[in-house]
Amino acid sequence: MTVINRVGRPELVPWKCDTRNIAPGDRWDVIVNCSNPGPPAFHSHILPQADTDPGMHGVVTALLVQ
Repeated sequence: MTVINRVGRPELVPWKCDTRNIAPGDRWDVIVNCSNPGPPAFHSHILPQADTDPGMHGVVTALLVQ
């Protein structure tokens, strides 16, 4: 993904990343260029959120690329 804004302020130079920490109250605007069909998932990499007895919780978002 390419980061273009943070909390409504444009980045001077957009930059690429594949992992991003997002603090409570933060807002990041990114461009995601999807070219492979399927459901890529955005999810938390914080282990206590990602792997719990009842399953994954925290931030989980799936895109549907057709």
